[in-house]
Amino acid sequence: MQIQEAPPSEDIVWANVGTYTYEQRDFFSLVAIGATAVLILFWTVPTTLVVALSSVDSLRRVVPNLDQVLDAVPWLEAMLQQLSPLGLVVMNSLAPLLLRLISHGEGHASQNAIEASVFAKVVAFQLVQTFFVASVAGSLSAIADKIQQIIEEPLQVIPMLGRSIPGQSTLFVSFILVQTGLSLMLQLLRVVPLLCGFLYWALSPNLTAREKTAPWWGLTPATTSTRFDFTTTMAQHLLIFVLVLTFAPLAPVVSIAGGIFFVVSDTVYRRQLLCVFVPTTHSTGLHWPQLYSFLITGLFISQTTLVGVLTLKQAPTPAAMALVLLFLTALFHSWIRKSYPSVSEYLPAEVCVALDNQRRRSSSLPHLDRSIYKQPAMTQKAPLSPQRS
Repeated sequence: MQIQEAPPSEDIVWANVGTYTYEQRDFFSLVAIGATAVLILFWTVPTTLVVALSSVDSLRRVVPNLDQVLDAVPWLEAMLQQLSPLGLVVMNSLAPLLLRLISHGEGHASQNAIEASVFAKVVAFQLVQTFFVASVAGSLSAIADKIQQIIEEPLQVIPMLGRSIPGQSTLFVSFILVQTGLSLMLQLLRVVPLLCGFLYWALSPNLTAREKTAPWWGLTPATTSTRFDFTTTMAQHLLIFVLVLTFAPLAPVVSIAGGIFFVVSDTVYRRQLLCVFVPTTHSTGLHWPQLYSFLITGLFISQTTLVGVLTLKQAPTPAAMALVLLFLTALFHSWIRKSYPSVSEYLPAEVCVALDNQRRRSSSLPHLDRSIYKQPAMTQKAPLSPQRS
């Protein structure tokens, strides 16, 4: 028997309730993992093309007369330099839509479980595509060479990160500033809900008063308050947090851009959560274990990169100290994994005994028993004894 907690009534995804058995859900979960891996791997192709072709040097090779245009209009070069981070933002906005469709097909019974699944997929996608693909190489051939080199010599990933990541600080500063000036401003001005509301007004039936406020193909009126989508927002903040951790000892200007982003983000989302979005109090903490795992992963990435840079600089003492820091982080993570997950997943025996004693002394237990759901077979009376003449 497998038991899971019942979600709140407003959080239930009724289309998935009773649709799949546990075996089918496990199968669809494996299919979703495979589809996510394929999407992340094949999304490298368009992401790499966007990053490579949107750089000024690549555009100079593609467009013959671009040098003359830039000489005539000097400010155009500064504008073209923003195409690469803007392309990353656009690519990061398209992929979560596909990942959400994959998570819906896993058969989760609650919206919070779907959002937790989407969050894990989006974070993995952004770490691979935005961080590693944009950092390690700027062309498909270079990425293929790096992957082959890592497969042949796994330990080469440390000096590889040390060589490639420090040179990408300008790209990520522009990326963070684009997120600050574009994404947060679109969130504050609610441009996307206004566009969705216009499409809803233009395309939905709107025949009755109920239909005028009911969702239609994922669209809602602009005046309808919706839930706050934690998935893409937390993934975006986690990615920038990893960038700040990684570049803080290498290019401190990234920390300045990250500080500006988090200050503006705190102001924007504090206002949105208090005044715009519908508060949700029944998240059941599904996001926190994943968030902790990704935070520790970000620490490992930043410390591994630091070790690689110090190794390339031929600084043995600082590199050894960075290795000690990496070991302490791994030790702390191991202690956390041994101490807390079992306590959070299983109720301690002493708590069970205390609850049983409390219920045994409580006079309201029969009343509670009458309100508890029982299977129909358990509510049937005993069969009548045969009558003998």
